Amino acid sequence: MKKPVVLLILPVLFLLPSLGGFIFNRGADYNDIAISHYPNALYIQRSIAERGEIPLWSDTILGGYPFAADPLSGLHYPPGWLALLLPLPLGLNAVAVLHLLLGGAGMYLFLRSQGCARWPAIFGGLAWEALPKLQAHLGAGHLTMLYAAGWMPWLLLAQQYAGRRRAFLLLPGLLLGTILLADVRMAFIAGTLWAVFNLRMLLAGQGNPRLAAWGAQSLLTVALAGLMGAALLLPLGEFVGLSTRGLMQARDVGALSLPVARLLGLLVPEMGGTAEWAVYPGSAVLGLAMLALAFRPSRGRAFFWWLLFGLCVLWALGDQLPWFNALASLPGVSLLRVPPRMLAAGLFALIVAASLGLDTLLASPESLRSLPKFNPLLVLAGLGFFVAALSAAVWAASGEAPVRFIWGTLSLAGTLAIFFMARSGRFTSGRLACLFCGWLLFDLTSVNLISLDYRPKGEILAQGNEAAAMLLTERAMDFYRVYSPSYSIPQQTAAMLRIELADGIDPLQLKSYVDFLAKAGGFTSEGYSVTLPPFPQGDPSTDNRGARPDARLLGLLNVRYVAAEFPITAEGLEPAGQYGTTYLYTNRYERPRAWVQGAGSQPGEDILSTPMVLKTANRIDLVAEGPGLLVLSEVAYPGWAATFDGEPQPLLSVGILRGLELPEGSHRIRLEYRPTRFYLGTGVSLITLVCVGVYTISALRREHARAR
Repeated sequence: MKKPVVLLILPVLFLLPSLGGFIFNRGADYNDIAISHYPNALYIQRSIAERGEIPLWSDTILGGYPFAADPLSGLHYPPGWLALLLPLPLGLNAVAVLHLLLGGAGMYLFLRSQGCARWPAIFGGLAWEALPKLQAHLGAGHLTMLYAAGWMPWLLLAQQYAGRRRAFLLLPGLLLGTILLADVRMAFIAGTLWAVFNLRMLLAGQGNPRLAAWGAQSLLTVALAGLMGAALLLPLGEFVGLSTRGLMQARDVGALSLPVARLLGLLVPEMGGTAEWAVYPGSAVLGLAMLALAFRPSRGRAFFWWLLFGLCVLWALGDQLPWFNALASLPGVSLLRVPPRMLAAGLFALIVAASLGLDTLLASPESLRSLPKFNPLLVLAGLGFFVAALSAAVWAASGEAPVRFIWGTLSLAGTLAIFFMARSGRFTSGRLACLFCGWLLFDLTSVNLISLDYRPKGEILAQGNEAAAMLLTERAMDFYRVYSPSYSIPQQTAAMLRIELADGIDPLQLKSYVDFLAKAGGFTSEGYSVTLPPFPQGDPSTDNRGARPDARLLGLLNVRYVAAEFPITAEGLEPAGQYGTTYLYTNRYERPRAWVQGAGSQPGEDILSTPMVLKTANRIDLVAEGPGLLVLSEVAYPGWAATFDGEPQPLLSVGILRGLELPEGSHRIRLEYRPTRFYLGTGVSLITLVCVGVYTISALRREHARAR
């Protein structure tokens, strides 16, 4: 094959027929693309198409929240905007696939920069694209993590070039900042990978040999990444300070820590389950990575990547380690969750080690005949017998064939067979490369096909649709919200039907709102939760069955309807019927989206008038009659500014809501969301991008002029 690089498209081909629907992990009930990314992207699409407005505030969930400060909004990462050009969720899935291809191409080029021949570099690119962990994150809907993972090999490649050519000095900072804009959590993981690789370059004498200069360049990279990510970091810092994220304890930081027993997943694929515990790299990757330690030409470099892999595995074990609580209390680390996400960097390292092993093997296949006493082939054979014995034991105990264990046994056997073919000396290096790449693709693609479940768009958007359809028939010209203690109207369905929710799912939630809704919803909120209300046992249909909502407090949030999977008895909530499994209630104490009440009255009492509200994502217009206190059923948050008859007027906080004192007469009032931190951060990011571009182009021109 003259251009074998085209093989890099193969790992994503099986995904293409399903891009128009939603991709789930097998057996999973939820998916973040459906819950968060689809509603957010649809909200942006509609705001731009219908009003020519980029939304910076969202009323879709949680009674309203700062969209421009939310890392999941999709506003901060420009390549992700490509998804908006296509129908959803097709656009989101297509951009995810493009980032898998981007990652594969980056891994290929990075391995080439490390001295690997073409075929070993292709092997590494295929392994990264088809990695079951990344594909499982797609099935979990972790879209922004996939975006960031696509740039990880490019970050190391940029650092490699920055150490050799001054023209590329700023590129690592630019790429680390891009990863930060894609997913702030993955920026920590990618930054750790970059920092360790950068240190290795120093110790290996690559790049600038002077410690002071190396340190300055490293600090410059981190600073540039921060400046590039300012569009997200500045508004996010404000949001985090006002959110429940600061309530996280060690148990929250260590959520879904990898059980030690799950390390068996290195040999046996998960084939479903949680993406966080997917660790299967493929038997070919594992075998070649072990072989790299045995070959003298690759041993030193492979040891570094194995060491990095081991450190990432230790991190992934999380709260099972005795020192984890102390680690989890460190600034910055205390805001992170789910330690197994560090395995993305660890499996990256293992793939690099495997590619180095394949490179050495193809260069000298005869070296398999003179392996040391610690023979990796014997270790691999032993692991194969171990998994085979486990398969037999599980089969005997359960009476059912354990597909994943049998698959692990056959995969190890196939890899061993290829090694013995190579040892025979009857195969050319090209054929051996094709065998390894073909077996890797067969192994990982089969695992991914079994692990992922493809569900039509109509099926996912129909969830909770019976109750939601009734709400549409009752829709009035004014605004109202719906509250559900049981997630009866999923966020994707609500987004499609333009239903605003007082509850919601998001990693960042305003603490003041959470505290208020806990009283209004009659539930207990202790510590950190990504869902509001929390579901302590993980079953939304029953977890809050004992809660007793306060209809008056819900009414202040403009909640007109309450939808639940169980009957509710609460004063002020009147049955409106049962639709499917969902009980619907009308709130007799609903308050409008804005009202004027008497001075000194309790919120929602002594209502004098209810002005009509005209609103878009970033603006609210109304005409109100004074005197009195104008109260808007909108969450108070920094960045909202009011004009009163054309003149600036300070907003008041009425509990968690916004308010304005009105003198006598009729007054035109406009509220606009002007998040200064977002505007400032976006300006800093754009200026940084321009400066990096100007510097790089100028430096390349100078290099070219000197070369002439």
